[in-house]
Amino acid sequence: MAAMRTISFLVVPEGGRLFNFRLPIFFFRLLVGVLGLAVVALIVGSFFYGKLLYNSSRLGKIQAEHRRLLEYNAKVLEIERELERNRELTAMIVSAAGIPTEKEVGRRRGGETFLGEALSAHLQPHPFWEKLFPAYVGGMIPTQGAARIPRGLPLLGYITRGFAEEPDLFKSAHTGTDIAVTEGTAVLATASGAVKFAGWDDTYGYLVIIEHHNGYETLYGHNSNLRVSSGDLVNQADIIALSGNTGHSTGPHLHYEIRKDGKPVDPKEFF
Repeated sequence: MAAMRTISFLVVPEGGRLFNFRLPIFFFRLLVGVLGLAVVALIVGSFFYGKLLYNSSRLGKIQAEHRRLLEYNAKVLEIERELERNRELTAMIVSAAGIPTEKEVGRRRGGETFLGEALSAHLQPHPFWEKLFPAYVGGMIPTQGAARIPRGLPLLGYITRGFAEEPDLFKSAHTGTDIAVTEGTAVLATASGAVKFAGWDDTYGYLVIIEHHNGYETLYGHNSNLRVSSGDLVNQADIIALSGNTGHSTGPHLHYEIRKDGKPVDPKEFF
């Protein structure tokens, strides 16, 4: 029988007795294999543990985002309920005040409604609207004239969002006033001036920008149709566009903005 192959280990302690022991090569290889497997297991375990920690942190962020979306959805539902209540109240007031409805106006050009234009001519400034519905643009359409400073608002509608220089929890900063209206409502210039831009913008869709006196500019965004061109001169209360839902828009509305020396200012100060 062949002698078993062994590996000898010699231990030489300082100033002590020598120790010599032998280990069969089979057991030595087995020991090396076990240690190798342990190292591999440690590396694999560390990888999966790190991945588990990463997924755990992501789960926390996802849960926080889910809670934020639930809160946002609750706000949206509340706004929708408020809009529905306001629509019902508006219908009652329009009927009581004898304001012509869209069918009664009956004026359409190429399928576009001019109800807003008719209402603009029908309504006159009256404190009744401001007291009962502060959020409604009631009787604030500027009259014809040569005023060169923005005044009032460009159409009748419901203000869904006002001016906000700083972002809040759910929305970014907002540089103007959003007014919800039916598509095709006439948009009026709030001051006389020269059309600086009239065309397509990726954010505001069909956009009109008018230059006025003393460094003022007004911006009218998300229109469906433009009635002016760059370089045109317009008077206060001229029809410059028809409202729409173009560009980055979540529903039919007009984005109205006033700028002074290139900086957005709160349109509410000019109502």
